[in-house]
Amino acid sequence: MKRFATLILVLCLVLSFTGCVSERTPEYIIDEDWKVSAPEEVGLDAEELSRMTTRIEEQGEIDSVLIVKDGYLVLEEYYNDYDKEIQHEIYSCTKSIMSALIGIALERGEIESIDEKVLDFFPEYEIENLDELKKQITIKDLLTMSSGLEWDESSVPYEDEKNDFFQMTRSDDWVKFILDKPVVAKPEEVFNYNSGNSHILSAILQRATGMDTLSYAMKYLFTPLGVSSDDLSWEKDPQGIYFGGAFIRMRPRDMAKFGLLYLNNGRWNGNQIISEKWVKESTLAYIKSDRPCNDYGYQWWIWRCGTKSFRALGYGGQLIIVVKELDMVIVFTAQIPAEQTFNVYNYIIPYIFHAVKK
Repeated sequence: MKRFATLILVLCLVLSFTGCVSERTPEYIIDEDWKVSAPEEVGLDAEELSRMTTRIEEQGEIDSVLIVKDGYLVLEEYYNDYDKEIQHEIYSCTKSIMSALIGIALERGEIESIDEKVLDFFPEYEIENLDELKKQITIKDLLTMSSGLEWDESSVPYEDEKNDFFQMTRSDDWVKFILDKPVVAKPEEVFNYNSGNSHILSAILQRATGMDTLSYAMKYLFTPLGVSSDDLSWEKDPQGIYFGGAFIRMRPRDMAKFGLLYLNNGRWNGNQIISEKWVKESTLAYIKSDRPCNDYGYQWWIWRCGTKSFRALGYGGQLIIVVKELDMVIVFTAQIPAEQTFNVYNYIIPYIFHAVKK
């Protein structure tokens, strides 16, 4: 508790010129420095948060936790030799960023509609297992993980050669590997978690815009958020397409910026970076997932139990949680074994919601 209180006091003193406890404004304006507030100033119980950080220290596998409430950074803790400048692998949180990029391309008219047929973007490919169902797959089906393509990256570990993700990353052409998979369910009807769907979104974006996905993201998303090319990295497939399903490394503060952008309906420093319509549309529940309490939107998990939120989730415990009714963004990075992720967070996240003063 003493260490936590000291951290907040020091941050407030250092950033007092930005208005640590200044009058609240309806829109978040964050430049080089974050606005910082003590938890109590925004209606959070500091003692409850201290109990959470103690539990995290005991648990030992969480690398960072950040809480932004009412536009103010109220908690920022790092563990396991991480700090605010070190990039962290965010794994499948990448998918929610990919969703944002599709929304931007739609708003700019570079993609006409999410009802466009996927195969229309790849006329040069000789697609295997081609049938009428495969021809019906749309961008929306990719967004909602309901393409119907045969895919298994959940029942066996990622390092298992039976895992389709494993097989894809060892193929010569990731896009062809994905598109060649047979269709085993009618598109739009069955949820099946498939990182290949997300990679096809990246390939479509590149073809529709004439820019590689990272360059497009830097120009229309990251640079407007104040995130430079030195602040992140993103891996590509053998054809030079940035992987739409994972492989971004970024700083936790920049993850929080992305969450704040969605909390603020796509606006940042007075600019509409993502359309408000897309933010709302992409974070609605379109299909029930195979995970407890989770439905699925457009590459976002929609939490339906208790306090409602939408979440970007990544392997090993990476999280961006947006809670609109509480004006709150929560970020975690971690290195938690996959089979323990949900058990760990079932004990950690409730501390934050318990800290909210009624």
